[in-house]
Amino acid sequence: MKEYKYTIDGKEYKVTIGDIEENVAEVTVNGECFKVEMEPEAEPEKKKVVLGASAASAASEENAAPAANVNTANAVKVHCLV
Repeated sequence: MKEYKYTIDGKEYKVTIGDIEENVAEVTVNGECFKVEMEPEAEPEKKKVVLGASAASAASEENAAPAANVNTANAVKVHCLV
């Protein structure tokens, strides 16, 4: 069991994550139990292979539109199943 403390808008939440079966976790928030459905982990994006392009032009294409720096590794989608 993992325990966390979060402060949101000045209010403290004690969160305990219990058993996880498939994509549903048992979560306790300030003593109240919930079943939380988590989004499946995203597959890593595959890089496109461009035939006939030089390495420099391929690198400049990658840097042209940088992706947002967002950590989705711990993202959860909450569905109360109670």
